[in-house]
Amino acid sequence: MSATAAARQVRELAKQDKIYITKHALERMTERKFTYEGIKRALSFAVRAVASTNDSWEIYGKDDDGRDCKVVVAIKDSIIVITVM
Repeated sequence: MSATAAARQVRELAKQDKIYITKHALERMTERKFTYEGIKRALSFAVRAVASTNDSWEIYGKDDDGRDCKVVVAIKDSIIVITVM
């Protein structure tokens, strides 16, 4: 899948609220003060996707407070959030 296609698919899945947050990602969200709504916004309006390791993608966007964030995800029938930075 191309980066453009990955970003498009992430945006579509996020807008349908098809987001699964792993335990690790939830811990990082708490530690870094990101909310679910903020991560959903960053994914819904993703500006860039970069291929990462093990079939995962780094998705770049802004949370609901306007902070830049990188969300590492796997794309399946839903978005599996692996970690948040």
